[in-house]
Amino acid sequence: MAKEQKSESSESKKEIVLSSARVQEMKNNLRNLKELMHWVRGMKKYPQNLKEIMPDIDDTSCDFAAFLADRFSDDQELVPLGFLMASQLALIDLEKGIDGFTQKPIDRKYAITRLPREHLRLLNLVFPTIAKAVTPQDFAAQVEEIEKSVRNEAIEKTKLVYGEEGIPEVKIPGIDPFKTFKETGEIPPKGILLRAEFFFKGNGVFTIYDYNNIERVEISEQGENRESQYLHVSFKWDDNSRLLCLGYEHPNYPYKSQEPYDRSMGSYIPYAFANLDIVGLPSSGFLNHAPAGRLLILKSAHHLGNLSTRLDQHPIHDTLWGKSGQAVRLFEPEDFEGVAEAIKVATRDLIRLDPNAAEVIKCEVIKRLSQKEE
Repeated sequence: MAKEQKSESSESKKEIVLSSARVQEMKNNLRNLKELMHWVRGMKKYPQNLKEIMPDIDDTSCDFAAFLADRFSDDQELVPLGFLMASQLALIDLEKGIDGFTQKPIDRKYAITRLPREHLRLLNLVFPTIAKAVTPQDFAAQVEEIEKSVRNEAIEKTKLVYGEEGIPEVKIPGIDPFKTFKETGEIPPKGILLRAEFFFKGNGVFTIYDYNNIERVEISEQGENRESQYLHVSFKWDDNSRLLCLGYEHPNYPYKSQEPYDRSMGSYIPYAFANLDIVGLPSSGFLNHAPAGRLLILKSAHHLGNLSTRLDQHPIHDTLWGKSGQAVRLFEPEDFEGVAEAIKVATRDLIRLDPNAAEVIKCEVIKRLSQKEE
């Protein structure tokens, strides 16, 4: 009996292999996933059994799936680990804008290439969901199992670096715009929006929208507990609306000479060095804080103009690149002190930057926001 149970156990763990014919079928499913999801959402009643095998996937993930389809060969078999590796390499290529196979720029025919680079990294969370939608259940189950194993391994590695206690709960100052919109159905027509993206003891990027006219606001949510939130906003042209971008660059960041507009993974700023001031940050040598690095910040706030964008809010979570999070905060008009304090708290307590360095960043932000355009 024991031998039979052992045999059944080993059989259940046998790696699933998709034949070349099934790979071609999967590629077609990937290309047509958006069309299928629109059809499913249009159904008057979403059958529960369909929801179990066809998860609701947003349009961005569907656009990524369409790009991913061309990464698989028609005449090769595919294993679950191969699906994950192809997905990860496709995402890395998108972040760089270069096809890793041809070393040429990625064709702009793919809708996913129009997504800002800072949003791309979050797609690594949807690989198992896409697999569930386009491959057989047993294959998708192994994809999910491998992905969880890799993620758990990353968690254990971060514990070695950050300690068992992990990251302390930190509340970034400011108003939660998602709560405001749910309660009132709108965002104030004038104010300041802050988007913060950070890696624990790593890089961080902050974008400040000092706006006077919002044309459209929508929100969407994802996750089992709707913990990932997205604020879709369209700013309308106004002479007094401004945009300020800045980023903290960890001293161990390996691509210091690479233009900020050509970076990814928490260090992307859509500007060249020529548009930025580079500020060396002080360090008091606190062991629990990141060593001094550099602040990259626009020389002055730029005109905001007509702009449609998506601001993401995600709780701190483990990724293949370490612990990461994103936050969006709302402030009253001309509350430059408030928005600068929020950035100070995020850099000091989440990125774990030296307090003196965080104070310098706060002062640089206030100085630029207080400047009036000539």
